[in-house]
Amino acid sequence: MPDAANGAWDYSGAEGGALKPLADLGISPHVSVLRGYRAVANQDVHWAGTAAFLSATPVGASDKSGDPEYRRCARSLDQRIADLFPTNIRTLNCGFNRVPGWDQAHDRILSIDYVNAISWSTPTQPESNILEPSQLFTRAFGAGQVDNPRLQYELSRKRSILDGVLEQYKEHKKTLSSADKDRLDAYATSLRDVEKELAKSAEATTCVGPEMVAAGEAYIQRFRLMHKIIITAMKCDLTRSATIMYNDGIGPNRPTMVTTSEQHDAAHNDWSKLIHINQVQVRLWGELVAGLKEADL
Repeated sequence: MPDAANGAWDYSGAEGGALKPLADLGISPHVSVLRGYRAVANQDVHWAGTAAFLSATPVGASDKSGDPEYRRCARSLDQRIADLFPTNIRTLNCGFNRVPGWDQAHDRILSIDYVNAISWSTPTQPESNILEPSQLFTRAFGAGQVDNPRLQYELSRKRSILDGVLEQYKEHKKTLSSADKDRLDAYATSLRDVEKELAKSAEATTCVGPEMVAAGEAYIQRFRLMHKIIITAMKCDLTRSATIMYNDGIGPNRPTMVTTSEQHDAAHNDWSKLIHINQVQVRLWGELVAGLKEADL
């Protein structure tokens, strides 16, 4: 934030306050605000603050050549929710942009994954965001019923093979060391995820996804459609967990023509411009919360 301040994250103020849209939507009583939250630990706030947002765990940082700590954070909250409430889709991760790289000084000591992901399935595995509503729709609702007999046979055959492998896993686990059991558990979890995807592909869903609209939408329309898909997927009990990044950790973003500056530059230089961008994004998030509440989720 400008001058290392935290900005006007309130419901009122000279510019209305970044959280004012939540009050305007009537959902502020249903929102908890955590303040003083910081997991930067002397690393660049863009990288560390983004990656650690859902784990409060400082990221690893060192020369990336052969260093296992180069890309390390912690399992994120959405993944822990997915553990508690198993569904066909563990979590839906949505975003706006993916930064391929930054400058050499940063890229040498800080993984670019830190600014591109807030969801981490393991301490070393960030989860990529889905950037387009059409891709999110396919991820949530699939392509419909599989009516090709050959494909049905292949899917059934693969499921049978997986069943056999998992049975062997149960027997072998009894004879393994603790470390080997952990590795085998991770492998079995991957197999179960494949099994769920196969089952999803082979069976027609009785849950109808929301109507899609044309591609090439503006920023706000893109996220409103993503919200609609997330809410519908949760209503259908396809998932209980989702994450949304309304911008990556460092990339430029000017979400509407009303805002007169890009988000990154404004965050460093002009809070009066940044607050308008924050209000756009807070309103989007508030609309999602309102939609979830309306759906009794």
